[in-house]
Amino acid sequence: MLAIHRLGLLGELKVQHYFVEQGYQVYSPLDLHDPYDLVVYREGIFSRVSVRTTASEQGDSWMVDIRSGHNSQNGFDTTIDLLVIYVAKEDRVVVYNAKEITNKRGISIPKLSEAV
Repeated sequence: MLAIHRLGLLGELKVQHYFVEQGYQVYSPLDLHDPYDLVVYREGIFSRVSVRTTASEQGDSWMVDIRSGHNSQNGFDTTIDLLVIYVAKEDRVVVYNAKEITNKRGISIPKLSEAV
């Protein structure tokens, strides 16, 4: 498995690829301290995106800590529009509307049945 930093970078690139395939324009902020990882644009709508990558298993689910790195004590960053999770071991992208997330600390994503 890749080192954590490289795994996160892979996740961001996979998510960018996903959005391009869906017909979005994808923009990356220059400041690494911005509360979002990407901005995507399609049909007149800009969305701020936070990307998380997971390879952390717990039973039949993937566990994802969604607290922001620079604000982890306070929970999930509510300034974003979309939370996108890259499940590394399944090479899968899962998109959430950030406004609909109720657990501001973590998400459990069910594994695909054919996954390792």
